[in-house]
Amino acid sequence: MLVLLIAVLIELIQPRLIQRVIDEGIAQGDLTVITVTVGIMIALAIVEAGITTANTYISVKVAQSFAHDVRSAAFRQIQKFSFGNLDKFQTGELVVRLSSDVNITQMIVMMLLRMFIRAPIMVVGSIVMMLTINLELAKIMLFLLPLTLILAIIFVVPELPLGPVLAAASMFAAFGGYVKFKRIRK
Repeated sequence: MLVLLIAVLIELIQPRLIQRVIDEGIAQGDLTVITVTVGIMIALAIVEAGITTANTYISVKVAQSFAHDVRSAAFRQIQKFSFGNLDKFQTGELVVRLSSDVNITQMIVMMLLRMFIRAPIMVVGSIVMMLTINLELAKIMLFLLPLTLILAIIFVVPELPLGPVLAAASMFAAFGGYVKFKRIRK
């Protein structure tokens, strides 16, 4: 979490550094300010790339481990089925549950770890940076922010596919409810 905070801060500081290059370097013709600031920007971009790569690697690893646990638990549950239950479920349906539906839940976990943790930090940091850069413009943007959110809810939310969520819910329901997990990572 702290590493993601650092990555977001690095990303949010870049416009300030560009502002410094323009205001203090280009406007005043100071090549030293331009060189030093651009060097700092490049170094920060490399650090951010490393942090983002590490975050992606960890997210994929945790999601794969989660999918393995779900797949194993579902397979163990299938092994406990009576012959009557095995006759009720088609083999193809069980295979889909063990492969496609588990892969969808794996993608959901990965996206949650990658985006839904980073996005709120980015929103709060952007608002803080906006308030520190130009208070008058920030007031206008803070007024427009709820309007933008309402429009996004009106136009975007109805278009979101519910397939992955429904597939995950049906997989858990098909195997007798929720599966308890003892470990997240191996």
